[in-house]
Amino acid sequence: MGPAQPFLYPPPLNFTILKDRGITGGILYYQIMNGITGTAMPYFKKDLQSEKIWDVGNYVAVTFIGQTDAHAEPRGIDASYEPVEKEK
Repeated sequence: MGPAQPFLYPPPLNFTILKDRGITGGILYYQIMNGITGTAMPYFKKDLQSEKIWDVGNYVAVTFIGQTDAHAEPRGIDASYEPVEKEK
């Protein structure tokens, strides 16, 4: 838990307890986007774009749940993507 934890009510979710529960990127995405009821975690759907929510979810999965980057979900547009120019 972080340094603000003693001052938050209700307390934040301790993501490390999720290590053995089979949490997937989609579940983390949903929780970050909508917040977690009964905890101090707010929703971020108005503050973060979809790709950034995936980034936060992947960070939580790797840092606190012990998943590897191999479990990361696809994010946004592939870096090799180039838009097709419209004919004039």
